[in-house]
Amino acid sequence: MVAPNDKFNFVKKTLLSLPTPPRGKRFSFKDEKVGGLILRVTDTGAKTFQLYQKHQGRPVRVTLGKFPDMTIENARREATKAKGALADGTNPNVAKNRLRKEISLKELFDLYMERYSKVEKKSWAYDQREIRKFLSHWFNRKISDISKYEICSYSGYLRQIMV
Repeated sequence: MVAPNDKFNFVKKTLLSLPTPPRGKRFSFKDEKVGGLILRVTDTGAKTFQLYQKHQGRPVRVTLGKFPDMTIENARREATKAKGALADGTNPNVAKNRLRKEISLKELFDLYMERYSKVEKKSWAYDQREIRKFLSHWFNRKISDISKYEICSYSGYLRQIMV
């Protein structure tokens, strides 16, 4: 039986049989093969692969994925990539946070409506109606996820149905 904070070779059978911590606590288990790779187990039984390493004198914890959705081999591969990024001086969490904070098309459109359309145009209601009619299915997408190709192909599609 494996105890919390033990270092052992991650094997699927062992990871599936790990103990669940008491309510409000977490257990961590360390991999022998890849330094810094840990598996955290919550009181609900959720198991998450993470890389724990010092970066510029501070501890950094990079979440890699959930077990068993992410295999042990993939977790080791992703941990090695994250370690490489940290060695190059870039923190993978910064990129994740930047993407999370990026605005969606709906947020951008709402800013456009408040700052420009409603202030400068008499036809602002037309703008609002038309974008909701044709682009509402893109509202939850981040701006960087919408490619120039999609915009061009969609505008061609709109020209076809409007003629």
